[in-house]
Amino acid sequence: MGWLGSGLTFSVSCLILVWAADSGSLRVRHPPTCFSDFISTSTCEWRMSGPTNCSAELRLTYQLDFRTSENGTCVPENRESTVCLCNMLMDNVASVDIYQLDLWAGKQQLWTGSFQPSKHVKPRAPGNLTVASNDSHMWQLTWSNPYPPENFLYDELSYQVNISNEDDPSEFTVYNVTYMEPTLRFSASILKPGTFYSARVRIWAQIYNSTWSEWSPSVKWFNYYEWPWERHLPLAVAISCIIIVVICLSCYWSIIKIKKDWWDQIPNPAHSPLVAVVIQESQVGGWVGRFGLHLRGSQPSGVLKTVTGLWSRTEPSGRSRSAVPQLAVVTRSPGASRPSLGFHSHFFSLWWVPSLGGDDP
Repeated sequence: MGWLGSGLTFSVSCLILVWAADSGSLRVRHPPTCFSDFISTSTCEWRMSGPTNCSAELRLTYQLDFRTSENGTCVPENRESTVCLCNMLMDNVASVDIYQLDLWAGKQQLWTGSFQPSKHVKPRAPGNLTVASNDSHMWQLTWSNPYPPENFLYDELSYQVNISNEDDPSEFTVYNVTYMEPTLRFSASILKPGTFYSARVRIWAQIYNSTWSEWSPSVKWFNYYEWPWERHLPLAVAISCIIIVVICLSCYWSIIKIKKDWWDQIPNPAHSPLVAVVIQESQVGGWVGRFGLHLRGSQPSGVLKTVTGLWSRTEPSGRSRSAVPQLAVVTRSPGASRPSLGFHSHFFSLWWVPSLGGDDP
Protein backbone atom coordinates (compact mmCIF):
# COMPACT_ATOMS: atom_id res chain seq x y z
CA MET A 1 0.00 0.00 0.00
CA GLY A 2 2.87 2.33 0.82
CA TRP A 3 4.50 1.49 -2.49
CA LEU A 4 1.31 2.47 -4.37
CA GLY A 5 1.14 5.83 -2.61
CA SER A 6 4.77 6.60 -3.36
CA GLY A 7 4.29 5.76 -7.05
CA LEU A 8 1.26 8.01 -7.35
CA THR A 9 3.10 10.91 -5.73
CA PHE A 10 6.05 10.48 -8.10
CA SER A 11 3.76 10.49 -11.19
CA VAL A 12 1.99 13.68 -10.13
CA SER A 13 5.34 15.37 -9.49
CA CYS A 14 6.55 14.45 -12.96
CA LEU A 15 3.41 15.87 -14.57
CA ILE A 16 3.83 19.12 -12.67
CA LEU A 17 7.46 19.42 -13.76
CA VAL A 18 6.57 18.75 -17.39
CA TRP A 19 3.77 21.35 -17.30
CA ALA A 20 6.06 23.92 -15.69
CA ALA A 21 8.78 23.31 -18.27
CA ASP A 22 6.31 23.57 -21.14
CA SER A 23 4.71 26.73 -19.74
CA GLY A 24 8.10 28.39 -19.57
CA SER A 25 8.95 27.72 -23.24
CA LEU A 26 8.41 30.36 -25.95
CA ARG A 27 6.08 29.60 -28.82
CA VAL A 28 4.90 31.68 -31.78
CA ARG A 29 1.10 31.88 -31.94
CA HIS A 30 0.88 33.91 -35.19
CA PRO A 31 3.91 33.89 -37.53
CA PRO A 32 5.50 37.18 -38.62
CA THR A 33 3.72 39.39 -41.14
CA CYS A 34 6.16 41.65 -42.98
CA PHE A 35 5.86 44.77 -45.16
CA SER A 36 8.44 46.90 -46.92
CA ASP A 37 8.36 50.65 -47.52
CA PHE A 38 10.43 49.94 -50.65
CA ILE A 39 13.11 52.40 -49.63
CA SER A 40 15.20 51.12 -46.75
CA THR A 41 13.04 49.49 -44.09
CA SER A 42 10.93 46.36 -43.77
CA THR A 43 8.76 45.79 -40.70
CA CYS A 44 7.69 42.43 -39.28
CA GLU A 45 5.10 41.84 -36.59
CA TRP A 46 4.10 38.61 -34.83
CA ARG A 47 2.27 37.38 -31.73
CA MET A 48 3.67 35.06 -29.05
CA SER A 49 1.73 32.46 -27.05
CA GLY A 50 2.14 34.45 -23.84
CA PRO A 51 3.60 37.67 -22.39
CA THR A 52 7.14 38.05 -23.69
CA ASN A 53 10.00 40.50 -23.24
CA CYS A 54 10.71 40.73 -26.96
CA SER A 55 13.97 42.71 -26.83
CA ALA A 56 15.51 40.48 -24.15
CA GLU A 57 14.40 37.05 -25.31
CA LEU A 58 14.06 37.16 -29.11
CA ARG A 59 16.12 37.95 -32.19
CA LEU A 60 15.09 38.10 -35.87
CA THR A 61 17.81 37.41 -38.43
CA TYR A 62 17.49 38.18 -42.15
CA GLN A 63 19.74 37.56 -45.13
CA LEU A 64 19.36 38.34 -48.82
CA ASP A 65 19.12 35.16 -50.86
CA PHE A 66 22.48 35.78 -52.46
CA ARG A 67 25.85 34.22 -51.73
CA THR A 68 27.82 37.34 -50.96
CA SER A 69 25.13 39.01 -48.84
CA GLU A 70 25.64 39.62 -45.17
CA ASN A 71 23.45 38.33 -42.37
CA GLY A 72 21.48 41.01 -40.51
CA THR A 73 20.01 40.89 -37.01
CA CYS A 74 16.95 42.80 -35.78
CA VAL A 75 16.19 43.35 -32.08
CA PRO A 76 12.39 43.37 -31.68
CA GLU A 77 10.41 45.58 -29.34
CA ASN A 78 7.10 45.10 -27.59
CA ARG A 79 4.02 46.60 -29.22
CA GLU A 80 1.83 44.76 -26.73
CA SER A 81 2.63 42.26 -23.99
CA THR A 82 2.37 39.39 -26.48
CA VAL A 83 3.08 41.26 -29.76
CA CYS A 84 6.59 41.90 -31.06
CA LEU A 85 7.64 44.39 -33.74
CA CYS A 86 10.94 44.49 -35.60
CA ASN A 87 12.28 47.00 -38.17
CA MET A 88 14.87 45.56 -40.57
CA LEU A 89 17.19 47.90 -42.48
CA MET A 90 17.61 46.99 -46.16
CA ASP A 91 19.59 49.04 -48.65
CA ASN A 92 18.86 49.34 -52.37
CA VAL A 93 15.73 47.22 -52.44
CA ALA A 94 15.02 45.67 -55.85
CA SER A 95 11.95 43.95 -57.24
CA VAL A 96 13.68 40.53 -57.39
CA ASP A 97 15.10 40.59 -53.87
CA ILE A 98 14.10 37.72 -51.56
CA TYR A 99 15.17 37.53 -47.92
CA GLN A 100 15.48 34.52 -45.63
CA LEU A 101 14.05 35.21 -42.14
CA ASP A 102 14.67 33.26 -38.89
CA LEU A 103 13.23 33.93 -35.43
CA TRP A 104 15.39 32.82 -32.48
CA ALA A 105 14.93 32.50 -28.73
CA GLY A 106 18.53 32.10 -27.68
CA LYS A 107 19.74 29.07 -29.66
CA GLN A 108 16.18 27.78 -30.24
CA GLN A 109 14.73 28.50 -33.68
CA LEU A 110 11.03 29.41 -33.27
CA TRP A 111 10.19 30.17 -36.91
CA THR A 112 11.73 30.37 -40.38
CA GLY A 113 10.42 31.74 -43.68
CA SER A 114 11.13 33.92 -46.73
CA PHE A 115 10.09 37.49 -47.58
CA GLN A 116 10.03 39.34 -50.93
CA PRO A 117 9.72 43.12 -50.34
CA SER A 118 8.29 43.94 -53.80
CA LYS A 119 5.25 41.72 -53.14
CA HIS A 120 4.55 43.12 -49.69
CA VAL A 121 4.72 46.90 -50.07
CA LYS A 122 3.29 49.30 -47.53
CA PRO A 123 4.25 52.86 -48.55
CA ARG A 124 5.41 55.46 -46.11
CA ALA A 125 2.86 57.97 -44.89
CA PRO A 126 2.98 61.40 -46.57
CA GLY A 127 4.18 64.39 -44.58
CA ASN A 128 4.03 68.18 -44.37
CA LEU A 129 0.24 68.34 -44.76
CA THR A 130 -0.94 71.97 -44.85
CA VAL A 131 -4.17 73.82 -45.67
CA ALA A 132 -4.61 77.26 -47.25
CA SER A 133 -7.45 79.36 -48.71
CA ASN A 134 -7.81 81.86 -51.55
CA ASP A 135 -10.19 84.64 -52.53
CA SER A 136 -12.41 82.36 -54.62
CA HIS A 137 -13.74 80.52 -51.55
CA MET A 138 -11.57 77.47 -52.18
CA TRP A 139 -9.52 75.41 -49.76
CA GLN A 140 -6.24 73.81 -50.87
CA LEU A 141 -4.55 70.86 -49.14
CA THR A 142 -0.91 70.12 -49.97
CA TRP A 143 1.45 67.41 -48.75
CA SER A 144 4.83 65.95 -49.65
CA ASN A 145 5.64 62.77 -51.54
CA PRO A 146 7.71 60.60 -49.17
CA TYR A 147 9.69 59.02 -52.02
CA PRO A 148 12.59 60.57 -53.95
CA PRO A 149 12.22 60.96 -57.74
CA GLU A 150 14.64 58.09 -58.45
CA ASN A 151 12.54 55.60 -56.48
CA PHE A 152 10.26 53.19 -58.37
CA LEU A 153 7.21 54.29 -56.36
CA TYR A 154 7.59 58.02 -56.95
CA ASP A 155 5.35 58.06 -60.06
CA GLU A 156 3.10 55.17 -59.01
CA LEU A 157 1.37 56.60 -55.95
CA SER A 158 -2.31 57.33 -55.43
CA TYR A 159 -3.59 59.36 -52.50
CA GLN A 160 -6.69 59.24 -50.35
CA VAL A 161 -7.76 62.35 -48.43
CA ASN A 162 -10.17 62.18 -45.50
CA ILE A 163 -11.90 65.41 -44.38
CA SER A 164 -14.01 65.13 -41.24
CA ASN A 165 -16.06 67.37 -38.96
CA GLU A 166 -14.31 67.86 -35.63
CA ASP A 167 -17.63 68.13 -33.75
CA ASP A 168 -19.22 65.16 -35.55
CA PRO A 169 -16.67 62.53 -36.69
CA SER A 170 -19.44 60.57 -38.43
CA GLU A 171 -19.63 63.42 -40.97
CA PHE A 172 -16.66 62.96 -43.29
CA THR A 173 -15.75 63.08 -46.98
CA VAL A 174 -13.16 60.94 -48.78
CA TYR A 175 -11.38 62.08 -51.95
CA ASN A 176 -9.27 59.79 -54.15
CA VAL A 177 -6.42 61.69 -55.78
CA THR A 178 -5.02 59.72 -58.72
CA TYR A 179 -2.91 62.44 -60.34
CA MET A 180 0.78 62.95 -59.49
CA GLU A 181 0.53 66.40 -57.94
CA PRO A 182 0.23 66.04 -54.14
CA THR A 183 -2.52 68.62 -53.72
CA LEU A 184 -6.31 68.79 -53.46
CA ARG A 185 -8.57 71.78 -54.06
CA PHE A 186 -12.22 71.87 -52.99
CA SER A 187 -14.92 74.48 -52.49
CA ALA A 188 -15.55 75.82 -49.00
CA SER A 189 -19.30 75.72 -49.72
CA ILE A 190 -19.40 71.92 -49.43
CA LEU A 191 -18.53 72.24 -45.73
CA LYS A 192 -20.69 73.63 -42.96
CA PRO A 193 -19.89 77.28 -42.23
CA GLY A 194 -18.60 78.15 -38.79
CA THR A 195 -17.27 74.61 -38.14
CA PHE A 196 -13.84 73.14 -37.40
CA TYR A 197 -12.59 70.47 -39.81
CA SER A 198 -9.53 68.19 -39.95
CA ALA A 199 -7.85 66.41 -42.86
CA ARG A 200 -5.37 63.55 -43.23
CA VAL A 201 -3.78 61.71 -46.16
CA ARG A 202 -2.55 58.18 -46.90
CA ILE A 203 -0.83 56.49 -49.89
CA TRP A 204 -1.36 53.41 -52.04
CA ALA A 205 0.97 51.99 -54.72
CA GLN A 206 -1.20 50.31 -57.34
CA ILE A 207 1.57 48.80 -59.44
CA TYR A 208 2.83 46.70 -56.52
CA ASN A 209 -0.66 45.85 -55.22
CA SER A 210 0.34 47.38 -51.92
CA THR A 211 -1.63 48.00 -48.78
CA TRP A 212 -2.57 51.51 -47.66
CA SER A 213 0.04 53.41 -45.73
CA GLU A 214 -0.60 54.80 -42.28
CA TRP A 215 -2.49 58.10 -42.09
CA SER A 216 -0.43 61.26 -42.04
CA PRO A 217 -0.65 63.62 -39.06
CA SER A 218 -3.89 65.58 -39.39
CA VAL A 219 -4.25 69.31 -40.00
CA LYS A 220 -7.15 71.38 -38.59
CA TRP A 221 -8.82 74.60 -39.74
CA PHE A 222 -11.96 76.69 -39.23
CA ASN A 223 -14.39 76.96 -42.15
CA TYR A 224 -15.49 80.62 -41.97
CA TYR A 225 -17.31 80.50 -45.32
CA GLU A 226 -20.85 82.00 -45.30
CA TRP A 227 -23.55 80.59 -47.57
CA PRO A 228 -25.01 82.99 -50.20
CA TRP A 229 -28.62 84.06 -49.90
CA GLU A 230 -29.66 81.56 -52.60
CA ARG A 231 -28.85 78.73 -50.19
CA HIS A 232 -31.38 80.19 -47.73
CA LEU A 233 -34.13 80.51 -50.37
CA PRO A 234 -35.78 77.09 -49.69
CA LEU A 235 -36.02 77.92 -45.99
CA ALA A 236 -37.49 81.36 -46.75
CA VAL A 237 -40.10 79.82 -49.08
CA ALA A 238 -41.09 77.28 -46.44
CA ILE A 239 -41.47 79.98 -43.77
CA SER A 240 -43.50 82.17 -46.16
CA CYS A 241 -45.87 79.29 -46.95
CA ILE A 242 -46.42 78.65 -43.25
CA ILE A 243 -47.15 82.35 -42.64
CA ILE A 244 -49.63 82.44 -45.55
CA VAL A 245 -51.45 79.37 -44.23
CA VAL A 246 -51.66 80.91 -40.74
CA ILE A 247 -53.03 84.19 -42.16
CA CYS A 248 -55.64 82.34 -44.27
CA LEU A 249 -56.80 80.29 -41.30
CA SER A 250 -56.97 83.41 -39.12
CA CYS A 251 -59.08 85.23 -41.72
CA TYR A 252 -61.38 82.24 -42.09
CA TRP A 253 -62.04 81.94 -38.36
CA SER A 254 -62.46 85.73 -38.07
CA ILE A 255 -65.12 85.71 -40.81
CA ILE A 256 -66.91 82.80 -39.12
CA LYS A 257 -66.90 84.66 -35.80
CA ILE A 258 -68.14 87.94 -37.35
CA LYS A 259 -70.92 86.10 -39.16
CA LYS A 260 -71.98 84.34 -35.98
CA ASP A 261 -71.78 87.39 -33.67
CA TRP A 262 -73.07 90.11 -36.02
CA TRP A 263 -74.41 89.05 -39.42
CA ASP A 264 -76.55 86.21 -38.09
CA GLN A 265 -78.18 88.64 -35.60
CA ILE A 266 -79.72 90.78 -38.39
CA PRO A 267 -83.46 89.89 -38.73
CA ASN A 268 -84.23 87.92 -41.85
CA PRO A 269 -87.71 88.59 -43.38
CA ALA A 270 -87.80 85.05 -44.68
CA HIS A 271 -87.77 83.82 -41.09
CA SER A 272 -90.33 86.43 -39.81
CA PRO A 273 -93.61 85.15 -38.22
CA LEU A 274 -95.52 87.70 -40.30
CA VAL A 275 -97.52 86.30 -43.21
CA ALA A 276 -95.94 87.10 -46.56
CA VAL A 277 -98.38 87.57 -49.40
CA VAL A 278 -97.09 88.16 -52.92
CA ILE A 279 -99.36 90.04 -55.31
CA GLN A 280 -99.07 91.32 -58.83
CA GLU A 281 -100.29 94.54 -60.35
CA SER A 282 -103.49 92.89 -61.65
CA GLN A 283 -104.38 91.96 -58.08
CA VAL A 284 -103.85 95.36 -56.47
CA GLY A 285 -107.43 96.42 -57.08
CA GLY A 286 -108.79 93.49 -55.12
CA TRP A 287 -106.51 94.22 -52.22
CA VAL A 288 -107.42 97.89 -52.24
CA GLY A 289 -111.13 97.12 -52.24
CA ARG A 290 -110.88 94.40 -49.61
CA PHE A 291 -108.68 96.16 -47.09
CA GLY A 292 -109.48 99.77 -47.91
CA LEU A 293 -106.00 100.47 -49.26
CA HIS A 294 -105.44 103.81 -50.85
CA LEU A 295 -103.12 104.36 -53.80
CA ARG A 296 -100.62 107.14 -53.13
CA GLY A 297 -99.98 108.77 -56.42
CA SER A 298 -99.91 107.23 -59.83
CA GLN A 299 -96.70 106.32 -61.53
CA PRO A 300 -95.91 105.06 -65.01
CA SER A 301 -96.26 101.37 -65.70
CA GLY A 302 -93.18 99.43 -64.73
CA VAL A 303 -92.20 101.93 -62.04
CA LEU A 304 -92.38 101.16 -58.34
CA LYS A 305 -95.76 102.14 -56.81
CA THR A 306 -96.76 102.50 -53.18
CA VAL A 307 -100.09 101.66 -51.50
CA THR A 308 -100.79 102.54 -47.88
CA GLY A 309 -103.70 101.50 -45.74
CA LEU A 310 -104.90 100.82 -42.23
CA TRP A 311 -105.36 97.30 -41.04
CA SER A 312 -107.98 96.61 -38.39
CA ARG A 313 -109.48 93.52 -36.87
CA THR A 314 -112.84 92.80 -35.21
CA GLU A 315 -112.95 91.88 -31.54
CA PRO A 316 -115.36 89.16 -30.29
CA SER A 317 -117.55 91.96 -28.90
CA GLY A 318 -118.08 93.29 -32.41
CA ARG A 319 -115.93 96.33 -31.99
CA SER A 320 -113.27 97.21 -34.52
CA ARG A 321 -109.84 97.80 -33.03
CA SER A 322 -106.71 99.14 -34.64
CA ALA A 323 -103.60 97.08 -34.12
CA VAL A 324 -100.02 96.80 -35.23
CA PRO A 325 -99.59 95.26 -38.66
CA GLN A 326 -100.25 91.54 -38.63
CA LEU A 327 -99.91 91.24 -42.38
CA ALA A 328 -97.09 92.25 -44.63
CA VAL A 329 -97.67 92.35 -48.37
CA VAL A 330 -94.66 92.15 -50.65
CA THR A 331 -94.01 91.84 -54.34
CA ARG A 332 -90.82 91.11 -56.32
CA SER A 333 -89.27 93.50 -58.80
CA PRO A 334 -87.99 91.90 -62.03
CA GLY A 335 -84.53 93.37 -61.42
CA ALA A 336 -84.38 92.59 -57.71
CA SER A 337 -82.84 89.47 -56.20
CA ARG A 338 -84.96 89.50 -53.04
CA PRO A 339 -88.58 90.57 -52.32
CA SER A 340 -89.26 93.86 -50.49
CA LEU A 341 -91.08 94.17 -47.18
CA GLY A 342 -92.10 97.33 -45.34
CA PHE A 343 -94.46 98.59 -42.66
CA HIS A 344 -94.73 101.51 -40.27
CA SER A 345 -96.82 101.69 -37.07
CA HIS A 346 -100.48 100.87 -37.86
CA PHE A 347 -99.90 101.36 -41.54
CA PHE A 348 -98.16 99.09 -43.93
CA SER A 349 -96.73 99.81 -47.33
CA LEU A 350 -97.05 97.74 -50.46
CA TRP A 351 -94.51 97.77 -53.26
CA TRP A 352 -95.18 96.09 -56.55
CA VAL A 353 -94.25 96.18 -60.21
CA PRO A 354 -96.19 95.28 -63.36
CA SER A 355 -96.47 91.58 -64.06
CA LEU A 356 -94.12 90.33 -66.78
CA GLY A 357 -96.34 87.42 -67.65
CA GLY A 358 -97.05 84.20 -65.85
CA ASP A 359 -97.97 83.78 -62.23
CA ASP A 360 -94.85 84.50 -60.22
CA PRO A 361 -95.16 83.34 -56.67
